[in-house]
Amino acid sequence: MKNFYVLLGLLLFVPAIAFSQLSVTTADVSNLIDFDNTVAGVNEGAFDGSGFMMTPVTGQLDADGWAVTGMSDGDKDFGVENTTGDHARGNTDGGLVTTGGMYSFNTSEGVSIGFQ
Repeated sequence: MKNFYVLLGLLLFVPAIAFSQLSVTTADVSNLIDFDNTVAGVNEGAFDGSGFMMTPVTGQLDADGWAVTGMSDGDKDFGVENTTGDHARGNTDGGLVTTGGMYSFNTSEGVSIGFQ
């Protein structure tokens, strides 16, 4: 739950918006996206901030499952790959962020996704 609050807090301070989709196929079953573990159509392994690919490798988000708007490098639509610039700023490992973009943050609860 802490990851949610970290993400929510970060999103409140930036105009960037990210949309993701998850196919829910069974009723009354929890679906968790924690950015530590693979979720088909969302991410591959622990998110490390290395961008979006149609067939993601460990650390990347699935380009088909995400659209991002409001970045200075431009918008990223569903199905568009991007592994550089604002859409792939890497992992901060708890450090200070000074450049705008999409990051992976290591927290005491695991990996979180955030924006500067």
